[in-house]
Amino acid sequence: MTTWTSNIPAHHEYSTIQLLRVPAATKLLGITINRTLEGCITHWDGRRTSACPGDECPIHRAGHAGRWHAYVPIWGQTSGKIAVIQLTALAAGALQEEAQRWGTLRGLLIQISRVKPRDNARIVIEARKLPTEPLDLPQPIDVQRFMDAIWNEQSHSRNANGQTRKEPHQCE
Repeated sequence: MTTWTSNIPAHHEYSTIQLLRVPAATKLLGITINRTLEGCITHWDGRRTSACPGDECPIHRAGHAGRWHAYVPIWGQTSGKIAVIQLTALAAGALQEEAQRWGTLRGLLIQISRVKPRDNARIVIEARKLPTEPLDLPQPIDVQRFMDAIWNEQSHSRNANGQTRKEPHQCE
């Protein structure tokens, strides 16, 4: 049962940062702020992606494979906002090659788009190293803590078996 309250919960430290999937018909442009890629095995439950808990994963035990996703923080120089972009392993591999070429992921100007205007079309990344790192480039963020905060917020809608609850009037 949903618990209602008039108390507004405190925001976690990354509450102003958005988690984004690459949109179907839009290009994302930003500067990478972390030095390396980070990712993990995830599962799609029909409503959202969540981290695989490992060996005791009920979704794996039910015979469903996971997918590895990278989570890459970028900074919009014009907007001044940070977003974390979810990338497939294939797209992350292209970005990792650029990071290896330059010795770091931090400070790459990247443009991310899809080859076709469909939600699950292949992702294309164009990257180039900026001649100098912008002075106002934000500090790297802890991707694991950011994603844990996102997934912990979503965990209230799961039962003990990791399945999404189907409650009426469920708060998200």
